[in-house]
Amino acid sequence: MKLEVGPRLPKNSRTDFRPKFSFSSEQNFQSAVIVPGKRLKDNCTRMQVYSETGTSKKAILFFAGWGMDEKPFTHMQHKDYDLIIFYDYTSLSFSGCPREEVCSPGCSKGCIMQRIFSYYREITIIGWGFGVWCASAAFDKYLTRLGHFCQFRELKFWAKIKRAIAINGTLMPISATWGISPQSLKKTIEALPDTSVMEKFIRRMCQGKKEYEFYKAHAPQRETEQAKKELLTIKENLFLSNSLTWDTAITSQEDTIFKTSRQQTFWHNYSNITGGYIPGTRKKFNLRMVEIPGSHYMFNRFGSWEEILSL
Repeated sequence: MKLEVGPRLPKNSRTDFRPKFSFSSEQNFQSAVIVPGKRLKDNCTRMQVYSETGTSKKAILFFAGWGMDEKPFTHMQHKDYDLIIFYDYTSLSFSGCPREEVCSPGCSKGCIMQRIFSYYREITIIGWGFGVWCASAAFDKYLTRLGHFCQFRELKFWAKIKRAIAINGTLMPISATWGISPQSLKKTIEALPDTSVMEKFIRRMCQGKKEYEFYKAHAPQRETEQAKKELLTIKENLFLSNSLTWDTAITSQEDTIFKTSRQQTFWHNYSNITGGYIPGTRKKFNLRMVEIPGSHYMFNRFGSWEEILSL
């Protein structure tokens, strides 16, 4: 892929940051060339990406929930951070990753994750709903690619991850104990792409009238067929990933998508499930559990990402 350097964008500009881009650690992250709404020329399906970037050397990587794009979250400010949103889990590969299962010498020219970790000195990961599992699974796949090509030098970037925050989701999202029941998922997949299914989901996701009206005013522009493919991808690739160390679990008191009690059961057992220690260290997990008012979609209650970080 030919790399180009585009003009400097104004601080906190909102850009649709999808597969075609370029930047290096010497350039400001926002100087990427962006071709909105287009996929790679080889028609590879990749996770979609949206960014609001300025001059910060700190970034929030937000993995949105099922059927989302950036629209339900763009009302939130981020004074001290750049914001990069990942969505569309019809693929668990990051933009720039090759079709092959292993990395090659040319991967760094187009790999968004390698460039993010090269540029930023501090990274916070936030996952919401299915995005909690998808973040962990995508990084697991990414690490496997690096390992196959013996690119272990890239692993030093992991120290830049300062926090990983899970919101209304678990690492076993399809589970009668820890997530959405397999029976409910099966019925949803069979009913899609019927648009009434999505409307029913939105009503359950936004319990209050204010939440529902706010969400509808910021609704994502996604096709129901894509939403169906997302669920199939998650179902077919489900495994318990331990690539990220989640230090905070935020649960809404009235979540009827990922039932609050199931989330709390999972996170209470998280340290036991993963062995009790942070991978590769002798440090024990120190998970914080925070319960807040609201339903599954609770972002209308926040005006900035810093408010979530302060919980």
